[in-house]
Amino acid sequence: MKNINKILMVCPTGYGTTKNGRDLAEAFISLGHEVHLANSDCRPLMQALTPKFMRSKQFSEQCRLYFNERLLKQCAELRPDMVFAIKPVNMFAETVKAISNMGILTCSYWIDDPLDFDRSVIASAPFDIFFTNDRGSVANYARHGIKARHLPSAVNPTLFYPLKKAASRYALSFVGTFAEYRRNVLNQVAVPVHAFGPGWKKHTRSNDRVIPMPEVFGKKTNQVFNQSHINLNVHTWNGVGTAMNLRLFEVPAAGGFLLTDWVDEIGEYFTPGVNIETWRSIDELNDKIRFYQQKPTIREKITASSREHVLKNHLYRQRCQQILADIAC
Repeated sequence: MKNINKILMVCPTGYGTTKNGRDLAEAFISLGHEVHLANSDCRPLMQALTPKFMRSKQFSEQCRLYFNERLLKQCAELRPDMVFAIKPVNMFAETVKAISNMGILTCSYWIDDPLDFDRSVIASAPFDIFFTNDRGSVANYARHGIKARHLPSAVNPTLFYPLKKAASRYALSFVGTFAEYRRNVLNQVAVPVHAFGPGWKKHTRSNDRVIPMPEVFGKKTNQVFNQSHINLNVHTWNGVGTAMNLRLFEVPAAGGFLLTDWVDEIGEYFTPGVNIETWRSIDELNDKIRFYQQKPTIREKITASSREHVLKNHLYRQRCQQILADIAC
């Protein structure tokens, strides 16, 4: 296997979009690699300026075609050693094969497993190397003839860190996109929850126990984590899958206290009650909310241990080292 020096990271680059690719790019740069970005959401000028109500049925396909043509041109000009694509739903299989034919290693990373498996199994098939965020999905890919490697989520410590003058504003907060499953959980919490994220203001009903808040991204997300006594996490897997979402790493790095629903990978990477706190039922969730509201010293001890653990073991820099090690094997 040739050395990986120059990398083309294919990912969304706009504000408010999935940031995993940009975080990985920054980490690869810190390891001494030359990294370029290809915006997987790029559109032709006319399509970019077209309002949604005026878009034709061919709009999405025209944008995909434009992106793939630009990507092939960028690969031909840059000649990277590796193309690394985050959730490559916009990449044609023919494009991936054409890049491979240039002698460029192709890798992809699906960050939403086990959700949307029907799309991910198709999108991942043409790549030389494929990573999934969910260890439990590895066997599912194998049944389709795809060798998937497990790569957990991580955190960028330049984006999530303790704020010196962060006054406490929220007894209990939740940051994440609205979902019926999440609303059902939050409505059973004994303490009203401040819910930040897309959809909460639109879908919250008058009889909900949720306090709908604006969407937050970037620095504002870090502020909420710092300003909350307890940061609640509810995975969107609905009991399916084993993967940890980004909150497992972002909240501790920010210096916040995290109370998360249990997924199996937590037992592999954390020690509950020591560097993380978990819940498996609504009754347990409410009991632990009351306990940690009344025991700030214990809460702060777990918070400090959690931050130390995440910074030592779960940065994107370490994930990049794992990627390179898997490629070498």
